[in-house]
Amino acid sequence: MQSITVSRDLHIFLTTQASHAHEGNINDYLSSFFKITNTPTFAVIDKKGVLRYRGSFDDSPEESDVTKHYLSDAVVAVLDSKSVPVANTRPFG
Repeated sequence: MQSITVSRDLHIFLTTQASHAHEGNINDYLSSFFKITNTPTFAVIDKKGVLRYRGSFDDSPEESDVTKHYLSDAVVAVLDSKSVPVANTRPFG
């Protein structure tokens, strides 16, 4: 699992592959905690530790067909202290 710190108020987590390491692995724990079952899955967590978005990057696996930018919309909303327009989407993995 990769973590990107956007600001001290926002972290984005990305699961890129299923972990098959020993029990207690942080990837397994976080994936289980946030109910992440597909990869890649993005999670946006605010400064209070609240999961504000979980799901896909956008609405299409094909870049030319993208009409909604779920992850960037969630990041902007959290940084602006607003409600996330779509808090959960189904990842494509």
